[in-house]
Amino acid sequence: MKLRRLTLVICLLFLVSMLASGSTTASLIESLPVRQQYQVQIITPLGEEEYRYFVDYQVLEDAQQLQVTIDGSGYISTTFYDHRLNLIQGEMEVIDTEDIARVGFDRRVAIAIPEKEQIILEFYLAEDLQLSRELYPPNNNATEIGILGLYLQALLHKSGIANLEFHGNLFDINRGSYFKLGTSLLTGAEVEKLAAGLRVPQQVKAILSDPNQIFVFKLGYTGIVRWFIPNQFYVVLEKAAPHRILAFWGGSSKLLRYEIYSCPEH
Repeated sequence: MKLRRLTLVICLLFLVSMLASGSTTASLIESLPVRQQYQVQIITPLGEEEYRYFVDYQVLEDAQQLQVTIDGSGYISTTFYDHRLNLIQGEMEVIDTEDIARVGFDRRVAIAIPEKEQIILEFYLAEDLQLSRELYPPNNNATEIGILGLYLQALLHKSGIANLEFHGNLFDINRGSYFKLGTSLLTGAEVEKLAAGLRVPQQVKAILSDPNQIFVFKLGYTGIVRWFIPNQFYVVLEKAAPHRILAFWGGSSKLLRYEIYSCPEH
């Protein structure tokens, strides 16, 4: 696996902090299916597969937590989130020796400390600490982009599409930077226009082929930042409950990659 692929995966898994309107104590995970398993393909705009991994979302009802387990050829990880889908703790292990040599670590640990409103990141190589960072998410919320589809899924179950209000802060956990993020639901005509894009691979065009069967959310920077970083992100969910995750993509045009989700039972 090339370094760019690993970098893409790390960025995707640790990029966003999202805040939904409403109570800060109301549970989001109680509305989710107890377990969801997906195979995820990362593909280029030409439709070429670069990487494949499996993700298992499991609601731990007694603990009121979500456990996310990722298993791929290049890395594995287990992460826990609270009832509001805020990070509790997680650990990622890089298992590709070539990538270990390039990135300089083989294990990354993330721990949230709510009372200090911070996240501690520690990078290890052969059990020796290489780097430690302290990050401060806005409003002490840190829902990662790796569970963004799950977040939207939970909001749909909780509020329904007619009452869904969604806004947030973009949080790059690697760089420690934050940006305001705006979200909109695309109309059928907008979905068709999106599907007609020259850099949209056939696998994604197939998912977007019937706008009546899907919800497509567009996320982009707001304020003055949007003039400097015009990047946009898209999340596609199945319209029918339980609103399965179908696709995610976005970011800079140079590193644009698409994530295609499929369920083993489908």
